[in-house]
Amino acid sequence: DAVDAAAGGTDAGILLIGPAGSGKTTAAIGDPRRPDSMGSTLGLLQHIARDLHAQLKSKEGVVGYTVALGVLSIREEVAHDVLSGLPQPRHSSPHRTATRGASRSASPHQRRDGSPSESPSRTTSSLNST
Repeated sequence: DAVDAAAGGTDAGILLIGPAGSGKTTAAIGDPRRPDSMGSTLGLLQHIARDLHAQLKSKEGVVGYTVALGVLSIREEVAHDVLSGLPQPRHSSPHRTATRGASRSASPHQRRDGSPSESPSRTTSSLNST
């Protein structure tokens, strides 16, 4: 699954598709006013973040890790970076970086041919173990 792939160092993606008003945003981020059938108000992204953090924290010899996250919304054939609220050029992928443990800088965004592209917006924050 996506969490196992990401914990293993492989890129992973999740795609929510549907017409406007079908519940994609609620599924992704949850709704505190409407618990699901199990009583949870968390969305898919919170469940994934929790499970990914638990898997990475349990790995032997891992001092720290970096997770890059991109959230796109596509409306009328224009991609919007949900985390910054800005439209994205067609060749760019937005992502945010969260670092736990030893701090490492994220590698610059590159095109498939290896050449640097316009830098997407980034936010770096620490995740504390509890």
